[in-house]
Amino acid sequence: MKYPKFTVAGGASLAAPLFLAVSSNLHAQLTWDPALDGGVTPGAGAWDTTTANWWDGAANQTWDNTGATEAIFGDAGANYDVTIATGGVTVGDLSFSGASRLLFRAETDNDGVMTIKPGGAVWDTGGAHILILQNLTNDVGVSIGSGDTLTVNGGGIFNAGEKPNGGAGATWVAAGATLDVTAATDVRGNAGSIGQFDTVELAGGSTFRAERNGNETYGNDWVLEGDVTFTTRFARQENLSGVISGAGRVTIDSTVFQENQVDQTYIFSGDANTYTGGTTVDGTSHVAVLGINNDNKLGAVPGAADADNIVLKGGAYLRMNGAVTIDANRGITLDGGGGFIASGAASSVAGLITGNGGLAIGRTADGSGNVVTLSNSGNDYGGGTNVLRGTVRLGADNAFGSDGPLTVGGLGGVNATVDLEGFDAVVGGVQLGVGNTRQIRNNGATASTLTIDVADTESYNYGGNLTGSSVVNLIKDGPGTQIFDRTSGYTSDFGDLTVNEGALELNNGGTTDVTGDISVTGGTLRVDETLVGVTSVSVTGGALRISSDDCLGSVPGASTPDFLTLDGGTLNVRLSSDTGGSFAIDSNRGMTLGAGGGVIQTTTPSGAWAVTYNGDITGVGSLTKDAAQTLVLGGANSYTGATTVSAGRLILTGSLTSDVTVESGASFVGGDQVTGTGTGTLPSLTLEDGSLLACFINTGAEDATKSVVSGAVTIGSTATLAVIDQGGDVALAGGTKLTLIDYTGGSLSGTFDGLPDGSMLTVGSNTFILDYDDDVNPGTVTLTVQAGSAYDAWVAANYPGVVGGFDDDDDLDGLSNGEEWYFGGTDPLTGGEGSPLVDVVATGAGTFTFTHLRPTDAAGATASYEWSSTLTGAWNPSGGSADGITVTLTDGAATPDVPGYEEVTVTVAVTAGSSDKVFARVNLTMP
Repeated sequence: MKYPKFTVAGGASLAAPLFLAVSSNLHAQLTWDPALDGGVTPGAGAWDTTTANWWDGAANQTWDNTGATEAIFGDAGANYDVTIATGGVTVGDLSFSGASRLLFRAETDNDGVMTIKPGGAVWDTGGAHILILQNLTNDVGVSIGSGDTLTVNGGGIFNAGEKPNGGAGATWVAAGATLDVTAATDVRGNAGSIGQFDTVELAGGSTFRAERNGNETYGNDWVLEGDVTFTTRFARQENLSGVISGAGRVTIDSTVFQENQVDQTYIFSGDANTYTGGTTVDGTSHVAVLGINNDNKLGAVPGAADADNIVLKGGAYLRMNGAVTIDANRGITLDGGGGFIASGAASSVAGLITGNGGLAIGRTADGSGNVVTLSNSGNDYGGGTNVLRGTVRLGADNAFGSDGPLTVGGLGGVNATVDLEGFDAVVGGVQLGVGNTRQIRNNGATASTLTIDVADTESYNYGGNLTGSSVVNLIKDGPGTQIFDRTSGYTSDFGDLTVNEGALELNNGGTTDVTGDISVTGGTLRVDETLVGVTSVSVTGGALRISSDDCLGSVPGASTPDFLTLDGGTLNVRLSSDTGGSFAIDSNRGMTLGAGGGVIQTTTPSGAWAVTYNGDITGVGSLTKDAAQTLVLGGANSYTGATTVSAGRLILTGSLTSDVTVESGASFVGGDQVTGTGTGTLPSLTLEDGSLLACFINTGAEDATKSVVSGAVTIGSTATLAVIDQGGDVALAGGTKLTLIDYTGGSLSGTFDGLPDGSMLTVGSNTFILDYDDDVNPGTVTLTVQAGSAYDAWVAANYPGVVGGFDDDDDLDGLSNGEEWYFGGTDPLTGGEGSPLVDVVATGAGTFTFTHLRPTDAAGATASYEWSSTLTGAWNPSGGSADGITVTLTDGAATPDVPGYEEVTVTVAVTAGSSDKVFARVNLTMP
């Protein structure tokens, strides 16, 4: 194309395009000059078409109301307060280079409209604050033609006001127009200003803040040129019914919250939004809510799984208004304080839920039914799950985050349900919050397995119900503690109970149905309630603690081998009562010891008590009896491992095929401790130093507990023997034997501490002689009653006031107490009752007789006749000779006299000798 040439002064010529270019860059500008000092001083003033308060660089001018002139508000170092004259003005481009605020207000309320010139305009905030007043009075409206664009440059704040006051001029007119914010800007306004544009384009980094203190609906579309934040000034609900598009991310962030008002909420309710950057709802400072009625309101669905397509942080809230399915590619990240999800109808979340925050279903301020299904098996959020109200339902295995607890309930007066639906789940604990009906339910077609993995030092208590048509298997992992203590029991059943680590407590004191097996591989299962059902119990590690036989489930109708297996684990039998007592484990519960052996502990808070098992223990393992209280074994036990009593007492009333070792501080009884009778049969018995063999006798039945040992009995040098009478302390006849140990065919080595063979033991009114190899019954350890003294019986029956012994003279009458008994039973406490020797009669040359009384039962006493011719020196026995004299004393036939006594005549025969006198006496002794 050829252009015409123009001739100017000097003969030079210019091509037309150059002339036109220069011409197009000429842009008239007027600078706000209310002080008429060349725009130097800012301040208030009226913007009208008649006042010459605009500076053109040379002189003051009135406003060019065509809008062709750019309005300049210079950097004067202070705020501008500009009044739009009644009737308004037409404005084109506008720029503010100050560092403070540029405020536009109307001279007449609702009649100060700023009309954007045809073709649109560019307004530059200069990074500062432009405020177009809308707040009840002196409201300024803005009008722009359809198809035109108001472009806002510069960043800073572009403030379209809080709200119009209802007049026609207050609401902006922008139908078909576009607001294009080209730099990161804090855009503020309301549905009557910003919401009147057809399209609002926001640069990345921008924020839109809804200014009105009231719920509003914005019908405009939004185009995101980058990440954009939506927030509110007040705790109100903002409904965005237009389409949100663009490459940016939407963040809902509430900065002000008033608890007595509704949450600061944004609702996306229009057609499908297409923005691609994802969505964040941030409630870090205050509650933030995003409401949707369809998954497509969250922007374009990612082409692949996007872990943080949705971010809920600081307690933010995603509310699904109706039945909504969150697409599987929309991952949800729970950051910081986690987030809330609720739904007004049955909804589901198929995407991955991750992050370090917790997930809550339902909220205080929301009355929705909250039926939410979680259907991603990879969910690994770490802050736990709290069902505040409504129902959370599993749609896949492992859809709960496993690191935190599952809390059922949290709001007073409302229901909360966890519906497992036949799927498995892993949680960091289960606990009960406040509320009305709170339950874990399995209405699935199959059993669900709930694994509870509690962290160290943590403890959780669930007192809610377990319901549904199918059972729940329970697995306890982790070192912490999980308690189930609903006192009224559960509507539905547990299936299998497994404890691998930590503690699981079932202690409601009521009844719980368990239809499967109980298995403890580690940790502790504590049961303090009645279990109904239970097919078998296995403890291969850790411990099972029970407080009654009912804790093991229903009693089998017949002997059931392997009902209870110990293979490296411990059965802790603990009575709950502080006063002691006892109970029995039913003999139909067959017990097996695996190769790893087993430990049975017997404990109680205080008081003595015992647990009895009369069933048969089988298997190849060993048994250790531990803890302070008593275990009674009464069955025909056939296990082949060793038996060790390391603490407390083992009472054997049945039989063992196992060698028994009793360690220091522990004790053993063979037979029935209660009755003091019966036997315990075993291959060998080793009583180590410091151990105790407790033997119980029954003097009323002349019997004793007896350990029948077919092999070796080994007694440590400091092992002790205790003998206790359970038969009422009946005095036994002398010579009565009680057998404590029968080792016939075996051997015995050692003796009890302080009790060598032949030792005397006094038990009540009986004194026994201990014999380690009885003369009458070889191969037995016996107690034989020592023969009694007739003198002692006489004193006890007639003169209990006697304090002296047999040779003492309590009444000082010259006769010892023993002589008073022997020679007629005179009172040893009253003196002067005469000589016991009477009727001395000469019967011939060298002979004489004398008579005396003696007891018909003189057991324990010895009476010998002796003589002397000088009364000095030793007395001579009957038939002995001295000084040529021989004297023989012969007692003749006795004649009964007083009860218990007889009279005897003694004949004294004397041969010749040198003495003319002979003296005779009876020498009475008591060993």
